[in-house]
Amino acid sequence: MEQKRWEYRTVKLDDESWVQRVIDFEALDAKLNQIGQEGWELVNVIYVKESDWRTDSVIAFLKRPRF
Repeated sequence: MEQKRWEYRTVKLDDESWVQRVIDFEALDAKLNQIGQEGWELVNVIYVKESDWRTDSVIAFLKRPRF
């Protein structure tokens, strides 16, 4: 039986239109759905607080089967 192989992608989601003091979840959903249409599956997300209190970032970790 062939073992599944994966490829991974890390995306920094820091578009100022939706990651500021409050996250615009509709815009975030739209971005993740766009990436999902390319075959990527969301594995994990971390929220990164910038040390100088400016715009924060969301880091998304994705995977999809490699053929």
